[in-house]
Amino acid sequence: MRQRWTIEKVRDLFEREHYKLLSTEYKSGRYKFEYVCDRGHKGEIRLDGWLFGRRCRKCYDDRQRLDLDFIRNEFKKEGYILLSDKHLNCRTRLKYICPLGHKGTIYWNNWKKGSRCRFCSYDKLKKNIDIIKGNLEIEGYSLLSSGYTNNKGKLELMCPNGHIYEVRWNDFSSGYRCPSCNSRTSKSEKEIYDFLIKYMECEENSYKIIPPYELDIFIPSKDIAIEYCGLYWHSENKGKDKNYHLDKLNMCNEKGIKLVTIFEDEWIHKQKIVESRLKQILNCFNNEKIYARKCEIGEIDTKTKDIFLEGNHLQGKDNSSIKLGAIYNGELVSVMTFSQGNTAKGSKAAEGVWELNRFCSKINYRVVGIASKLFKYFIKNYNPKEIYSYSDRRWSIGNLYEVLGFEFIHHSKLNYWYIQQDKRIHRFNFRKSELSKKLYNFDSTLTEWQNMQDNGYNRIWDCGNTKWVWRSL
Repeated sequence: MRQRWTIEKVRDLFEREHYKLLSTEYKSGRYKFEYVCDRGHKGEIRLDGWLFGRRCRKCYDDRQRLDLDFIRNEFKKEGYILLSDKHLNCRTRLKYICPLGHKGTIYWNNWKKGSRCRFCSYDKLKKNIDIIKGNLEIEGYSLLSSGYTNNKGKLELMCPNGHIYEVRWNDFSSGYRCPSCNSRTSKSEKEIYDFLIKYMECEENSYKIIPPYELDIFIPSKDIAIEYCGLYWHSENKGKDKNYHLDKLNMCNEKGIKLVTIFEDEWIHKQKIVESRLKQILNCFNNEKIYARKCEIGEIDTKTKDIFLEGNHLQGKDNSSIKLGAIYNGELVSVMTFSQGNTAKGSKAAEGVWELNRFCSKINYRVVGIASKLFKYFIKNYNPKEIYSYSDRRWSIGNLYEVLGFEFIHHSKLNYWYIQQDKRIHRFNFRKSELSKKLYNFDSTLTEWQNMQDNGYNRIWDCGNTKWVWRSL
């Protein structure tokens, strides 16, 4: 049962730690209580802050103060010269000169975590050239350079086919390989073309649709184009700004062409799902149809749902509370999931408001009418007032949402991912509040993107999402 707080209970809570409560009433969870701590400091604090372990701010700052001679000695051990003449608390930036003469500032807490001069953060690689050699040799590349200078310096490499070229180590780590071996049409792009040509006539590298831009694959009979995006070549650091992919999508739409944009990691790690989605979009399934009326609808457990989504949905598993499955001849062939409304996703966290999280059928299966049957089951059993959902504009071809009775609301802002080798990592994992814990080289005065670039990261932009809403009559 939820705790019902009164001013008497709050006073008792404070007095247990010898705090004197000055406030005489309890108004709400956001109300700040006035207090005097056991050391005589006056302050204010919210109840939830107290329950999460926060106490007197003045006492905390006092505990953070350190003897400057101690800090100076710690810096001296690593050849740093401390320039600051005071250290007030954990929010004080300490000025220094590093052993190589770079001037900078750093928080003491970051120093304790291992951060050092951001201009020297790549010195570890200088001392560990064998690490670079080992990573190159895994792919059959040879290092011809005698050493590593910094993240802007280029290394001379020889590829497995004997071509010699220069590249920055950060670029190689992000996926850039020998330019002589990777011609205008990449290996993966060629694989997609070879897959599609089995079903219908396709054109490669067409410049006639949206000149002067190129479309990797164009299917005239369907007025559909395919854009394959290598993560390195389509990244922001290679000149593809936030609007590049969306601009191509809009230019195609103006010409009556539907564009599917495939990211490299989708093809590499979920090729079978991509192939099935393409066959669905092009309506070229050669499997027997399954009709929804022959399927049984019911709720499935989380493990079953997760396994199915990982194997059949590009975005993989989700955090959902309602998991519906369609069973045909004892086999799970479709899944639809829902979770309650979330203000973080732009909807009401209210009773009767839900989000449709995922829907997919088993790859290479065509289950006619199953989305409607699953959706009707949810409406009948959960009586929702409102359901919202988001479709990925890179893939959303068709009228599924309109068939289910959803209304178009708006296109969302563009989103971006950071690149780690051949995978995209969602930007949420690198929001600025978390960077000091994850980056070797972090500077709180810089933006998230500046910090990520300083640590060798690159990013790629998408085409945004479309928000849809269904409302009960």
